[in-house]
Amino acid sequence: MKQLTDGYTDFHTGVALFGDGMGSLKQGVDDLYDGTGNLENETADMPDKIQSEIEKMMDEYLGSDFEPVSFTSSKNKDAGLVQFVLKCDGIEKTKEASVSVQTKNESFWDRLAALFKGKDKK
Repeated sequence: MKQLTDGYTDFHTGVALFGDGMGSLKQGVDDLYDGTGNLENETADMPDKIQSEIEKMMDEYLGSDFEPVSFTSSKNKDAGLVQFVLKCDGIEKTKEASVSVQTKNESFWDRLAALFKGKDKK
């Protein structure tokens, strides 16, 4: 009987602690609910605020008489991407000193071996 009494006392203490924990959990969930509600209220008009700031900065930097120009043809109504072509002066090959080419008959293997040998080595 003593063990049963002691066990019940421990069980009762555990149930009381569990109840306290559940109360804390409920308070935390309530705080989370309130916080997410505040977050929703504060961010509901964020896209409008951002657009307003963008327009204000564009007016500040570009002036109110700025009218953007499209780089696409007015005939092309479904343009998803725009490509730019840049033209510049051509690059001309400079004249180099003529390289003397040895005309001795070398086999493929001779030429392959020459790749691994230095110019000074023979």
